[in-house]
Amino acid sequence: MKHQTIRFERERAYPMPVSEAWRLLADTDHLNRAIGLPAVEFSALPDPLVRRARARVFGVVPVRWREFPFDWIRERRYAVLREFDSGPIARMVVGIELQPMAPGVTVRSYAECTPANVLAKAFGGVIKASVADTLDFCDRYLSRKQAGQPDPAPVPRGRPAVDRGELDRRLGQLAACPVRAELVSLLRERIL
Repeated sequence: MKHQTIRFERERAYPMPVSEAWRLLADTDHLNRAIGLPAVEFSALPDPLVRRARARVFGVVPVRWREFPFDWIRERRYAVLREFDSGPIARMVVGIELQPMAPGVTVRSYAECTPANVLAKAFGGVIKASVADTLDFCDRYLSRKQAGQPDPAPVPRGRPAVDRGELDRRLGQLAACPVRAELVSLLRERIL
């Protein structure tokens, strides 16, 4: 039985130039970590235009797919096709489209999912959430920018323990060097 492709799509307007939106969203590894998607491991295949990818959904469920080259039009759109080896999803195309609109840009985030079986409905909420999370990422970026804070570096879910005493001692040493004090506090914020 052939399953119909399902499209999840959301869009929002942002008061930033297209170039800034592109810079923010084109670093897909950073974006994926920031919205909570699992880290992906890649390996080469005989076809130089396709690579093998694998990840663990929810940290435990192994997922494998073939990933085709991104379709990029700089500062306009990108999309990537993934064909899954097994599981409830057969194919997925994930992408971003940017539309210049005065005084900024409209960002459209989408995922087109072709189910492999009826279990795909169980993953619909996760896929839909990642589409919305991409726009929420833009919201958080603008809030931090307005507050004068940097875009946070994504951190793994299982963060290692930090020896705060040792961190403070080393940051104290750094602060004694010719380094701007605000950079030391920003470094502490990123580490913790």
